[in-house]
Amino acid sequence: MPSPISLIARASDPRDPRFWHRWAISLWCVLAVAASCKAYTRPGNHSVYRYFPESARHWWADLNLYGSYPGFDPFRYSPTFAVAATPFGLAPDTWGEIAWIVCSVGLLLWALRSWARVMLPGGWSIGREAAFLGLALPASIGGIWSSQANAIILASVLFAMLAIRRERWWSAAWLLAMPVFIKIWPLVVALMLVIRWPKQLAWRIAVAGGLLAVVPFLTRPFPIVCRQYADWYAALTGPLQGRWGGYRDAWTIWEHLAPPVSPAGYKLLQIATLAAVLVWCGWQSRRLVRVETYLVAVLAAWSAWQLLFGPGTERLTYGLVAPAQAWAVLASFRERRLRALSVAALAVTGVFSMGDFEKLTSRLLPHAEVILPFGIVAFLVWVVAWRWRAPSTAVDVDSQAPVSPRFLASA
Repeated sequence: MPSPISLIARASDPRDPRFWHRWAISLWCVLAVAASCKAYTRPGNHSVYRYFPESARHWWADLNLYGSYPGFDPFRYSPTFAVAATPFGLAPDTWGEIAWIVCSVGLLLWALRSWARVMLPGGWSIGREAAFLGLALPASIGGIWSSQANAIILASVLFAMLAIRRERWWSAAWLLAMPVFIKIWPLVVALMLVIRWPKQLAWRIAVAGGLLAVVPFLTRPFPIVCRQYADWYAALTGPLQGRWGGYRDAWTIWEHLAPPVSPAGYKLLQIATLAAVLVWCGWQSRRLVRVETYLVAVLAAWSAWQLLFGPGTERLTYGLVAPAQAWAVLASFRERRLRALSVAALAVTGVFSMGDFEKLTSRLLPHAEVILPFGIVAFLVWVVAWRWRAPSTAVDVDSQAPVSPRFLASA
């Protein structure tokens, strides 16, 4: 039995992968503590959390969710989300935001660790998990620091993919339906997964979504809830279609390098690129036997499309691509292919998603705002150029045993 001294020495030895694994997890914990301290000392500063409890208070007072919030931007989420935010509406805002931050970091870190053990190239090891967590951290900082809901959306999607891999179709359906009631755009990743598993997922997602949509009707009178849903639709198709200076997407590239931007032309570009991504997913679903590989391909394609062509992409949204880019770097170095491209895409995303760095760069470069979306362009090139393999047998990474024939048949 090793002595306590030898255990302490091993724990502090940089040659031991567990040393770096502890460091990686510690950095995520530091982020949670730092963001919580900011919420305690400067409540509401650089934070979108204040919308969440306020929406719950509006809901129970039968006030228009999408009306006036003094000092706030328009509310963007669904009536179901406002109902779900009720515990935060009852708690003091400062402590509610701290709980929100801890839950966001905890869920995302849990999802990343679980996902890494299944999806990492060449199988899981504690050293690879440490590298994966460390590489995924920089781009995730901005969204967590501002208490965005994107960390929970991403965690839900990652858990849904793990549920699919384990053939837990109802769990996957609920995990894919819930983010749509936070923001509409996660519906795209659900469509990409339904392409491969239509019989298992399509009707279950529809049922889960329908039940979630009914929840508000159980809490308030029917006419009031109908009005709130009508106002939500009007907001999504009206005021929330506008742009503000913090957006960073393909529109940003267009308006800087080839103005003026045609809104109608851009909408056609969004539709065309979405169709291309769905066709690409359909093609990959036919050639990729290994389920894990297809799920990683979907995550990469979805996050790249969303950040370039999806609605409402700002700097704080770029944490969405963090796990796919971290995976891409590990895969590139393992196979010694496209390493410079994957590293450049991750570095640009991690650095320029921080607004202060972009402001500093803008003093030297007139078009500094396009650097961040160009990082996603580089990643999208990697996704298209990567040799997604289609092995003849699929292996369960956890057990090193073949995946069940029923699951392969469903794939």
